[in-house]
Amino acid sequence: MKHPYTQIQHEMYRHPDGKKKRGIYLNHCGISPLTKVALDAMNHVNQLQFEFGSDMFQYTNDVLNEIHDAVGRLLKTDKENISFLKNTAEGFHLVSSGYPIFPGDEILTYIHEYPSNYYPWKLLEKKGAVLKHIPDENPFPDYSHYRNTQLPSGFLLISSC
Repeated sequence: MKHPYTQIQHEMYRHPDGKKKRGIYLNHCGISPLTKVALDAMNHVNQLQFEFGSDMFQYTNDVLNEIHDAVGRLLKTDKENISFLKNTAEGFHLVSSGYPIFPGDEILTYIHEYPSNYYPWKLLEKKGAVLKHIPDENPFPDYSHYRNTQLPSGFLLISSC
């Protein structure tokens, strides 16, 4: 059974200010306005948790499976290659602790990155990685000078959530 929140309906994802925008507004990052459909979905999940505690996950597995399928199709990959995590910090921790980092690898990060998103990369300096900070001197920065950053492992990160 298709869950109503997995059906993308462009009208539901209009910018919260109500104006028609080109595209679909999906930004959140904990500080931007929520769309009505996001608010409704969050309230639905919270209601399930209120009523069933951790047993609520029996009601969400079908939705997560549908989302894995849809994201896999969107990215043209197997759904097994898709992982959903609680937040950016959890993802950065998994990558930073599991990806092969070599001495001299450069990791680019925003100078004012959230601490939970920054420290996983900072710890990699102990392995010889070089952490480079992107300044915020310009509200519309030009990242083109980072295009030639060379990494023996092929790993490059620019983060700002």
